[in-house]
Amino acid sequence: MFGDLEMQIEFAKRHKFLIDNLPNLKVLADIALSDCDKSTFNTMTLYTLARVAMEDDFWSIIILCSNGYALSAKQILRGMFERVVTLSYLAKHPDEIDLFNDFFTIDQYKRVQNYERREPGEFSRKVVEETKQRFEEVKDKYTITDCRKCKTKRLNHMWSKKNLIAMAEELGFSVDLIDVAYYRSLEEAHPKIDALFSRTKQEGDSVSYNERPGIEEADDTVLTAALLQLKIFEVLREYFNLKTTDRAFDNYLVGLEKYSAHARKRRESQRQAVDSDPL
Repeated sequence: MFGDLEMQIEFAKRHKFLIDNLPNLKVLADIALSDCDKSTFNTMTLYTLARVAMEDDFWSIIILCSNGYALSAKQILRGMFERVVTLSYLAKHPDEIDLFNDFFTIDQYKRVQNYERREPGEFSRKVVEETKQRFEEVKDKYTITDCRKCKTKRLNHMWSKKNLIAMAEELGFSVDLIDVAYYRSLEEAHPKIDALFSRTKQEGDSVSYNERPGIEEADDTVLTAALLQLKIFEVLREYFNLKTTDRAFDNYLVGLEKYSAHARKRRESQRQAVDSDPL
C-alpha cells in the first residue's frame, strides 16, 4: 500500500554500501547504546539525545529518501543536526548539561503562560504557581543583555548563549555539512521561497507541482545523515569509554569513508554539470 518500489531500487543502487551495511549499523547502534552508562540524569540526557538521533531521525530519513521524499527528509535532518551538535557539545562541556536540562522549566513556563493568556483556567492555580516558582529559580541563568545602551535584558531563546552554528564550528563540523544540515534543511522546515519553488517544474507556459523531484535529491541528505550518525558513534565511544564497538566500528568507518568519497565525487560532478549549463 505504501512506498515506491521503483524508487527504492534506484536508491539502493545509488547508496549500495549504506544499504548493504544497514543491518550491521543497527547491531552496532544497539551495542553502543546498551553499553552507555544510564545511571545518572546527566548521562541519560546524552544517551537519549543519541538514541533519538540514531534511531528515530536516521531511519526516518532513510525511509523518506528511499521513497523519493528527500525534501521532506531535510526537515528531519535539521532536527538530527541540532541533536548531534548538542550531544557533541555537552559531551565536551559536561558542566553545561544541567543548563541544557533546566531550560525545560523555561519552555514549560512559556506554555503555561500562553494558556493563561488565551484560555485562563486550563491549568489549576497550583500548577500555574509552581511553574512560575520554578521559572523564577532558574531564569537568571538564561537572561541576556537585550540592549547594552539601554541596559535592558531578556530571556534567551535557547539554553546556551552560544548559538548552534558557533557550537558546530567549535566542534569541527565542516562547512558543507553545516550548509546541508542547517541552512538548506532550515529552508524546508520553514516556509522559505526557495523550498517552495524547488517543488515546482515548468513545462512550456504551464507550471506544475513536482511531488517528488527525484531520487538524486536524496544524495546530500543521506550522506549528511550518515556522517552525523558516524559523529554520534565517535562521541559515545569517547564519552562513555566504549570498547565493545571497536572492531565493528572500525570496519564501518572504513566503508563509510569509501561511501562518503564516492558520494562527494558524484555530488561534485552534478554541481559541475549545473555550473556548465548556460540556463
